[in-house]
Amino acid sequence: MTPDIVVIGGGVMGLATAWRLAQGGRAVTLLEADRCGSGASYAALGALVPSVSTRQNALTALQRESLLLYPNFCAELAQFATQPLYERRGRLELLRSAGRRENAHHEVRLSAQQWNAIDGCAPQEVITAAEVAQLEPGLRPAEHGAIHCRITAQVHVDGLVAALRAACERSGVQIREHAEVEDVVTAGDRGTGARVTGVRLANDAATIECKQVLLTAGAHAAQLRTVQDATLTEPARGQSLTLRVQQPVSDRLIRCGAIYVLRRDQNTVVVGATTEHEAGFDRTPTPAARELLFAGAVDLLPELQASQVVEHRSGLRPSSVDLRPYLGCVPGVDGLFAAVGHYKIGVALTPITAAVVSELILTGDCAWDLAPFAPRGQ
Repeated sequence: MTPDIVVIGGGVMGLATAWRLAQGGRAVTLLEADRCGSGASYAALGALVPSVSTRQNALTALQRESLLLYPNFCAELAQFATQPLYERRGRLELLRSAGRRENAHHEVRLSAQQWNAIDGCAPQEVITAAEVAQLEPGLRPAEHGAIHCRITAQVHVDGLVAALRAACERSGVQIREHAEVEDVVTAGDRGTGARVTGVRLANDAATIECKQVLLTAGAHAAQLRTVQDATLTEPARGQSLTLRVQQPVSDRLIRCGAIYVLRRDQNTVVVGATTEHEAGFDRTPTPAARELLFAGAVDLLPELQASQVVEHRSGLRPSSVDLRPYLGCVPGVDGLFAAVGHYKIGVALTPITAAVVSELILTGDCAWDLAPFAPRGQ
């Protein structure tokens, strides 16, 4: 069957949007160069952290809306999941200086205006070192206290990928793995009006005919000639560790600087993450990152010194040179759409991206103002 639309990229973004498009009645083929969820999604920690309250712009508004959508999004996927996908666990972010503590008080005051109370308590508060020790006795001393965030949640990314794939298949999406795309095929001239006619595969040069294409290939979008000028993305390698612990650690996400520690289950915790723009498309896990992450985790929770590294993951975050995701129609090519460049918050932005991009494709319009995220002109 000839698809109405081809989705290029099988991470959480591509799977979620393909699912929504199929629910809207479109015949969808999803192409993934490797295995679904093996790219940026593979190394994602799944932490659903609200943006800093002092930063208010189109992107932070989009992120807030997406986090609000997450409980119902995961509830809708529960029938396809073998485990709970979403948990609101909260976060302790250790403050590293007196100045940071002062800024944190301002952030907390603003967050109370932007988020509802959680179980009758403030969404965020600044707590003292003594209060940190009372909440989390296993943490290293927190001289300047911490932000206690009750909004922060966690999604199990591997489970989310599996559930989205099952939802896609149930909805009729044709998923083809190990199907690397060479380029989008177009007819006509961009100056006078080009249009999508299909997708050319790299392995056998075969062409899949279609009238619409959605690009959700993350950092690899820059490798497709047809869209590389419209979606200026570049890879930023991110590495994480999974540790087997001898006894359960905190339910809360623990953060200090760039180091996050969050419990995956009773026996394992995940530690992340590095951000390596200089690595290019090299996904090789490195001993230096392993050492850095393990040392950072032990510095936060000394009891992790006795833990064992059972997995070292590496993925390529799709960093945008404009520091924004590209969502919407690619200028100059009728039928070509993009949802790329989500950088470190791709998992967090999945529900809202799938909703607004599928709405745009299905109806030709979108209730959300996508102008701040429009792909570049040619």
